Parts: sequence; structure tokens; C-alpha cells
Amino acid sequence: MPRRLSRAALAVAFAFLCGCSSTSSGTAGDGEAPAPVVWKFESVSWYNRYSMNSTIGPTVVGKTVLYGGTYAYQNTKASKLAAVDATTGTARWRMEYGAAFGPMVLADGTIAVAAGDGVLGLDFASGVQRWEVPLRPRSLTAAGDVVLLAERQTIHAIDLASGTRRWQVTSTTDPVAAGDAALFMDGQTLRAVAAASGAARWSLELPATLAYSQSLRGDHLYLLGASSLGSVNIKSRRLEWVVPLGSAPTAGIAAADDTLYFTTQSS
Repeated sequence: MPRRLSRAALAVAFAFLCGCSSTSSGTAGDGEAPAPVVWKFESVSWYNRYSMNSTIGPTVVGKTVLYGGTYAYQNTKASKLAAVDATTGTARWRMEYGAAFGPMVLADGTIAVAAGDGVLGLDFASGVQRWEVPLRPRSLTAAGDVVLLAERQTIHAIDLASGTRRWQVTSTTDPVAAGDAALFMDGQTLRAVAAASGAARWSLELPATLAYSQSLRGDHLYLLGASSLGSVNIKSRRLEWVVPLGSAPTAGIAAADDTLYFTTQSS
């Protein structure tokens, strides 16, 4: 077994062992005083008469906290979003929208949030709507000065400042941002394009056991399949290793030192 694959396999095994053997070692009842509450955002009473169906944030950006959510009951849908001062808990601005909110991303002073049948571009400082694009994406990804909207088998690149569509490309997965590039799978081909223009950078054919890109850590892009995990070095543009798993992995990979932590359907 190659050395890198061996280290990866050991790291995965270690992650599973840690997950099975770890226990909680501290409780709030150990005699320590509870942490003081600095402030409460009382305007959350927006939702007090409802059960909140989904929540946006809280997302901390410098000294601002973005927080909101969607209420949906039968044919009624209403969404709200606020920028809250992290020091005082007071709202700097609030906005409402008569449809359900979806994924949200912030970059270059613009908040892009899926809302109903479109995507809204909001000014981060004021909450004022700058633009709206009639697309219903399953995910939003910031890459440079564009936001990438994954909808069905297509990735659309939208200018963050104006909402103008710059380019689109066929893809079977959501994109992953890598500096000024966007990475995505097109069937069994991993493709890298310039985020600003969509111009092709490079491509790499991958084995059928790897289906979609999951996360980027440094130069290593981790990809998942039905029962496997793989790593592609985007600097050298080559497949480093593939590790078979006992069952299908679930979303989410965390990395620390040389160890990857994740879960599968059976563990």
C-alpha cells in the first residue's frame, strides 16, 4: 500500500475509533457559575407566535450577527432577516420577504440569499435589495466576486455587485471554491474553471467510485462516493488516494492535523 494511502487509511480508522470511544467529561452542574448573558436580541419575537420552520444563522461577520428565518404554514410563507450589533444586541437593519428563504452566502459586501423563486442580492451594510435573479438553486457558493448557483445540472455564475449572469456550465455536483477557481464534477470528470469568467483551467478523470466533491482543505480536495472517500491534490492535479468505506458517507468532513473526521450511515 502506498505510504500516503496507508496514512489516510490509518487516519480514517483513528477517526472512527475516536468517535466510538469519546465521552463527555464536563457538565454545567459541576459547581461553576453559568456564563453571563451579554445581551438578548428581543426582536426575535418576530417568530414567537410561530414555530420557526427554518433558521438563517446566526452568522457572525466582524461585529455584526446575521440572523433570520422562515415561517411556513399551508399557503403562508414569510421570511425575515436582521443584522444585529454584536456588542449591544440592537438591530442595525431588518428586512422581510414574502417567501421562504433558502441557502445564504456573504461576500464582497453583498448577501446572496435564495428566496422563493429567485435569489436576492442585499447590501450587507443597509439590508437594501440590490438585485434579484429568477433561479431556484440548491446551493450558493461565493468565489471571488461572483456567487455560484447550483441548479439542477447547471452552475450559474452571478456578479455579486450587479446580479448580472456572467457564465454557466454543465455540472453534476455543487461547486467548491478554490481561490479564484471553481471546482465541480461533470460526470466522472473533475473540472476547474476561472470563477470570474468560466474559462477552463484543467480537468482530471476520476474513478467511478468517486461521485462528488465534498470539501477543500489546503491543496487537498476530498471527494465522496457511494462507499468511498478520495483525495485530489489540486496543486499537482492528481488523484492521491481512495479509501473504501463500509457504508455510504454522510455530509460533512472535519480535519485536524493528519486526521479526517466524518460519519457514515453505519457509524
